[in-house]
Amino acid sequence: MRSILFFCSLHVSITLLAHTEHHHGKHSNTAQAEEPAADLKKVYADINKEYFLSVKPVFDKKCAACHSVDVAAPWYTSIPIVHWIVESDRSEAKEHLEISKGFPFAGHGTPEEDLKAIREVASKGTMPTWLYSFMHPGSKLTEEDKAKVLNWVDTSEKKVTAVVTSPKQ
Repeated sequence: MRSILFFCSLHVSITLLAHTEHHHGKHSNTAQAEEPAADLKKVYADINKEYFLSVKPVFDKKCAACHSVDVAAPWYTSIPIVHWIVESDRSEAKEHLEISKGFPFAGHGTPEEDLKAIREVASKGTMPTWLYSFMHPGSKLTEEDKAKVLNWVDTSEKKVTAVVTSPKQ
């Protein structure tokens, strides 16, 4: 019993500390409420198709535990205080980026902001948090995973830019 209490208090302390290190980028709350133009919708559909083919398998393995509604919480969330901490973190993660239904992702960012944030996180290796990585060895992106994600982001950003910057007819 003491070891469980020790683990819980250690986990709470570490989680609170880890949570303060996590960077939350600025997102516009109103941008996603606007309906994208037909050309942009076609581009998003094309990006989503490529997402499902190349990036979704990586995200399912490395990101979905926190950023998807389709994944059950880990076994250790049966401990009450741990449950509260983990579910709070998972809820916040999905608020930022929820990947269950594909691209454009749910969350409070625009699709363009999400691509930029994914590039930053993949490039810098800031996800998952160090505590999650400690509890789940192998959860960080491999170099191969990172290359797939960054290639998808590059290609996707170019497609969006081409439509957004093209002259209106």
